[in-house]
Amino acid sequence: MKLKELAEELRLSLTTVSRALNGYPEVKRQTRERVEEAAHRLGYIADTTARRLAVDKIETIGLVIPRETTSVFGPDIIEFINGLAEVFAFDDVDLLVSPARENVGVCRALVESRRADAIILCYPGPDDEAIRFLAAAKFPFVVFGQSRSIVPHLWVDVAHQKAAYQATAHMLDLGHKLVALIEAPKEFALAEQREAGYRQALEEYGISANRSLIVHDVLSEEAGYLHTRRLLKSGPLPTAFVISSVITAIGASRAIRERRLEDTISTITHDNVVPYLSPHTLFPSISTTSYPIHSVGKKVAEYALRLAHGEKNVGAGELLDTSLDVRTSSRGAPIKYAE
Repeated sequence: MKLKELAEELRLSLTTVSRALNGYPEVKRQTRERVEEAAHRLGYIADTTARRLAVDKIETIGLVIPRETTSVFGPDIIEFINGLAEVFAFDDVDLLVSPARENVGVCRALVESRRADAIILCYPGPDDEAIRFLAAAKFPFVVFGQSRSIVPHLWVDVAHQKAAYQATAHMLDLGHKLVALIEAPKEFALAEQREAGYRQALEEYGISANRSLIVHDVLSEEAGYLHTRRLLKSGPLPTAFVISSVITAIGASRAIRERRLEDTISTITHDNVVPYLSPHTLFPSISTTSYPIHSVGKKVAEYALRLAHGEKNVGAGELLDTSLDVRTSSRGAPIKYAE
């Protein structure tokens, strides 16, 4: 039985029945008891979508994130969620976080269960099937990340390709010829975009990309350390590193210091401006491209609420430009590589 059928059986308005079932104080006690008795007798199971429509209130936004967020994106996802929560708190909207190994399955479960008024799909794959599913289901959703999907949809992302291009070009301008890239796993669209920016800069400067200097792995201190140590022990030896996250750059810096090459090797990373990971307070202070992920979260949350309220002409996509901040980890290429 649906909420509408229950309302018709009781000859009450849809709003009154919904409010009675949800304990609104303005509904008389006798009416509430009558509705609850009928719901129990007729086997009514709450349809959350109908209930939300009846009271005209957005209650829950679903967030689909990679299951292994702590080992892939570290603290960045926490700061992104903080941005979402800051906006949702004003409207008393709940955030339902759904970790996913496979995005489309989690999105299908959220759509079919009607547990959310809209979905935020976070860190999509290069051509994510979940985007096609949500668009076909006509379910309101916004994507944090720009994929190659040709399906029209709303997305918000940092300009990763441009940021990696800026970072690589910065090192090339300093005279570095061998620039290594330590990047996120290939299953994420941002990793594809950042590698494209890196390759674009090398091509424009007339340098061929060397596959052995390109690494894709989880964004962690350990991965940064191990890959940098390996690259500094085998040829060709890079004199500069473009790195995808501050926490990975910390590991890379440790490997460089172990080899006593901190005055020889240059590093630059992308910074999502997480308060407790500040690249300017590290030693050496690390050059960055940056955009505050907390602000991204707030922007995505605002779009999600507009979609959940039924707004149609919200837009197609928004690419957020990064800033380049040069610090002491950027230095000119050495005349001769130190042994």
